[in-house]
Amino acid sequence: MHVYAMRTTLDINDALLLEAKHIAAERHTSLKAVVEDGLRAVVGSRLRDAGVAYWPVCTQTRPVAGVDLTRTSELLDATDTP
Repeated sequence: MHVYAMRTTLDINDALLLEAKHIAAERHTSLKAVVEDGLRAVVGSRLRDAGVAYWPVCTQTRPVAGVDLTRTSELLDATDTP
């Protein structure tokens, strides 16, 4: 599976960036992953508000903790539908 990414530059509030770096350190992950998780949350919220089904079962190439991709009933339970 190929994951394509676009490079971009953002001006981020210093305090917000510092907090995001602390979260990344606590989670033992990258700042990029924290920013992507935040964007996924905002986009997911917008999709839910628009009535679009949102399936938060995977992040990049890994299933979300607690989701067994081989069990349809668990996938349906994980679906956040309006």
